[in-house]
Amino acid sequence: MKMTSTLVLIVTLACLALTVSCSSCQGGICLNPTLSCQNHHANGHYASCPAGFQATSCTCGKKCGSWSINHLSDGTHQCYCHKGCGNMDWTEARCCKINM
Repeated sequence: MKMTSTLVLIVTLACLALTVSCSSCQGGICLNPTLSCQNHHANGHYASCPAGFQATSCTCGKKCGSWSINHLSDGTHQCYCHKGCGNMDWTEARCCKINM
């Protein structure tokens, strides 16, 4: 599946999941959605995304390629660089949201 098709599918599903009327939706399809992304950098093993954003990828210092995305009970997401990589100096989360 191409990236464009995937984004259209995600946006369509997000629009259908809305519980309030969406002025930018027509027939269950959102019109003119945009994707906003930003990086959040932190020292140590964890980097969190702000409310409303979801972690889409992570990067770790010390050339560590082992990471995971944690979904927290408060609805936020954070990147976790695994401790097996040694004394982690930094972690960065790529955080995105769909604007409708």
